[in-house]
Amino acid sequence: MPDIAMGFAARQTPESKFSHFDGTDEELIEIIKTAWDNRKEGYKPGILLVPVPPAGFLSSLVVLKEGDRLRGSYMPRKEGETPRKTYCLDSRKGITVPEGLLLTEQGHMPDKVMAQAVDIVLYHRDVLAEDGEEHEAEWLITSINASPLVKAGSMPMDPATLMANHFGDSGGTATGMSPEEFEDALRKSYWFWRDKTFAG
Repeated sequence: MPDIAMGFAARQTPESKFSHFDGTDEELIEIIKTAWDNRKEGYKPGILLVPVPPAGFLSSLVVLKEGDRLRGSYMPRKEGETPRKTYCLDSRKGITVPEGLLLTEQGHMPDKVMAQAVDIVLYHRDVLAEDGEEHEAEWLITSINASPLVKAGSMPMDPATLMANHFGDSGGTATGMSPEEFEDALRKSYWFWRDKTFAG
């Protein structure tokens, strides 16, 4: 069985603007191990996507409609990184979600909905070591990509994060992509994220 620990995805809590798992880290790790045989390669060696059943996952991804207001900030993702521009949905009114999805139970941000498709993103410790991070566990849970869209497939990295990684911004992980590969990845990212954001 793989050696897995919680990593950067620790920021994905019920109180955050991000999608999250409504359970313990230990339960999440067991879910990943159960689905391990379904893992797929990420955008470079040492990064994996593990599709898992959506039960227990909450998604804050929203599809924007004309007139929705966004709220921005300029702050580091974690201590030691340079600030980045980020934005999310500012108003809870007019959130567009697929028909039939229920809002979360009391205690969670009401903007989050039950996920319909989930990929867990794992980084190998050797990839993180490229940026000076040292970890005992072999694999670190870097992101919980939970979508309310039934046939979401793998959600591409958002354009800002992709560019920060590719161009070597603080806290970014080098993509190792050729110019052609980067353009292709950026195109897919743009067209997916152009009308989507996270609920604030």
